[in-house]
Amino acid sequence: MSGFARVKILGVDGYGHWGGRSEEELLRLYGLDEESIMDTAIKLVNS
Repeated sequence: MSGFARVKILGVDGYGHWGGRSEEELLRLYGLDEESIMDTAIKLVNS
């Protein structure tokens, strides 16, 4: 390794968006579903 690590913090930056949405919809909304996490990881590795 070159002495540093790339870090991307994932999480929810607010609250109050429930509105009857399903858990899957909320995960997608905040970029915490499987596909979004994989996309973020790939972009981080390729940058």
